[in-house]
Amino acid sequence: MTIVYTNPGLMDRQIDVWDRPPNALPVLVATGVYAQITGISSNTASPASPSLGQNTVWPRIVGQEVPQVSHAIVMRYRAGMKSRMFFVYNDPDNGPRRFDIDRIVDPDEHKVQLNILAIERCDGADPFDALLTATADILIRNTAAGDKRGISDPAFTTIATGLPCRVAPNKVASKGKEDRAKTKLVLAYREVYLRPWFVDPSPDGSYVPYTVVASITYNTQPLTHNHWLLIPSSTAVNINGEPIPGEYYDIEEIDNPGLAHHHLEVMCELVLV
Repeated sequence: MTIVYTNPGLMDRQIDVWDRPPNALPVLVATGVYAQITGISSNTASPASPSLGQNTVWPRIVGQEVPQVSHAIVMRYRAGMKSRMFFVYNDPDNGPRRFDIDRIVDPDEHKVQLNILAIERCDGADPFDALLTATADILIRNTAAGDKRGISDPAFTTIATGLPCRVAPNKVASKGKEDRAKTKLVLAYREVYLRPWFVDPSPDGSYVPYTVVASITYNTQPLTHNHWLLIPSSTAVNINGEPIPGEYYDIEEIDNPGLAHHHLEVMCELVLV
């Protein structure tokens, strides 16, 4: 089979290539690489458009607040390309645009050209952040008040407010008729998803522990089991501007999946009265 390569003259966009090594900050690999960028499809719900190769309605992915757009990116063969990498195109009209690589294909394995499928979010953000639809405060419990389970109104000190998070409900201990009659307390277990948090956050936005910026070490004091969460945050209000009462989440487990420092999965216990 004969492969028809893309005319290099059509590779008229200059992109930067970034790598994301495990447990490390992104690294700039190359700048000014010429490539062709062609939009393919979006997950935004829209009417069919056969002229664009869209014969059915594209549904929006559940939970996404902003659309994603698939792009075909064609570039000259470059050794060392990996699917964990991403591109940044400095659009003269819209500023930097980020394209996360989904797959890389050398069409004939002759090391002439790479055809790459990449995903761009229309706001340029990580899809994870679009799912953080709640807010939380991080608290330290005053051990001089209340008992171990916090049932007798312990006192707390707020050390951070308004952190985006997502709560996975319905992880609740079995309820008996006493609970339905409101004659006893019941324990609920909920998983909370949020970005890594530190008392001393790095000014460059990194979530990697012990990040050094301008000879100063940051991210040395992470979220621990000694902290509590208040969800929703004390800053949350309803459409009338009235505060929304929050629930106190006692942190039981903190998981950093794959030690990637991308997000935390926090299992919490709370008492339902």
